[in-house]
Amino acid sequence: SNLPSVMEHCFGRWWGITMGTPSIDVSGWNTSNVTSFNGLFAGCSVKTLTGINTWNTSNVTNMFQCFNSMSNLNSLDISNWNFANVTNTGMMFSSSFTSLTLPASFQYVGNYGDALASLPSDRYWVHNDTLYSSEELIKNFPGAGTYSSDEVAVCGVDAYGLLYADGTLVLQKGDAVDSAYGPLITSSGVVLLTATNKLRDTLDGKKVHKVIVKDFIVGRTTFASFFEHFTNLTEIVDFYKLDARNVTSCKSMFGSFSTDYSCASLTSIDLSKCNFNSCTTFETMFNSCAKLETVIMPS
Repeated sequence: SNLPSVMEHCFGRWWGITMGTPSIDVSGWNTSNVTSFNGLFAGCSVKTLTGINTWNTSNVTNMFQCFNSMSNLNSLDISNWNFANVTNTGMMFSSSFTSLTLPASFQYVGNYGDALASLPSDRYWVHNDTLYSSEELIKNFPGAGTYSSDEVAVCGVDAYGLLYADGTLVLQKGDAVDSAYGPLITSSGVVLLTATNKLRDTLDGKKVHKVIVKDFIVGRTTFASFFEHFTNLTEIVDFYKLDARNVTSCKSMFGSFSTDYSCASLTSIDLSKCNFNSCTTFETMFNSCAKLETVIMPS
């Protein structure tokens, strides 16, 4: 039978299910008449929630705090939910979620607080190798799909570059040495990146043969001359993790006025997953890259 139109605080809110970490199976529930999910599971310590993705939400208008403060539910899939008539999704996901699967119809509409009241402000999410802040995910929703923040390693512009004896430069969060790459070139092989400095400011680029971007590095404002003097560089792994959303210039990023300053040994580069929306210039970006044959740019 159909459920009543109002399911506010059905399992949750201040008097939510908090004893243990139970599992709830709501498969087969007919929610076609429901108009409000306000605080539906808020405060529940539920560990698994089965069947929630089968619910008919076509008439729901209020989802305020629907999954708020669910401390034990890590993954939520509501990809089949219909948000067409929803007028309030404020604080809907303010919980410990590390994976959210959302439909194209999702929209953030809050009745108090800003978009970041729905997700932690310091959280980042990955979908199809693209990094999104919590604000971008909620307020500027990128589209349907699964967004994961579980074990996503993200650092600010104060990232580290570890140059190993085999010519591998690893850009990463923290200065922990990875024994898989052998010894560092010197005890001072750890270099620090900032918002504007170039890698050649802190190391000898001619010693680098391969660059691996191990962790997402956010906050840079320029890529100008970033790989200058990397004349022996042949490969860049996961360049997209050098998050480019705030970068305004890519001038001479790989190239320069001569092969002595350019990535003259680089044969291919894949930039297809990068966000260059803030960039205003690609001037001499690949100039004098004598062996470059393939460049894949974002669509």
